[in-house]
Amino acid sequence: MGSREGILDYIDVMEEEFKYWMQRENCRIDNRGDDQSIHNYLYYTNRLKNAVSIPHRQGPIHVVGYQAARILENATKEAQAAGVNVGQLYKSENWREWLPRKYGLIDTTTGLIINEDGTPSAQVSEYLSYY
Repeated sequence: MGSREGILDYIDVMEEEFKYWMQRENCRIDNRGDDQSIHNYLYYTNRLKNAVSIPHRQGPIHVVGYQAARILENATKEAQAAGVNVGQLYKSENWREWLPRKYGLIDTTTGLIINEDGTPSAQVSEYLSYY
């Protein structure tokens, strides 16, 4: 997310680093999504000009990937223990409560994923569905 110039700079730096990693055998792994490690490396080595870190669940983009994966992992274990399909585990009469309140991720009056302050997340990235 950023200005046109900022995004173009980001793409240039990422592409340069991808090319470098692709040339080095010790930088390759057989894993999809390796762009995140490159992004993190560039961020923490100050190679991304004017990059600003926004605290989790406080900005315009709510990345739920890691948290959603842990929720799904726990739900799968709970469902197996209960002898039900994971999609049945969190069924509720109220469709707005599609995720248990214990996670504090949804507004139970709207069903929307929310930021820490209770406002709806404008964009949700890396959402996982178990239905």
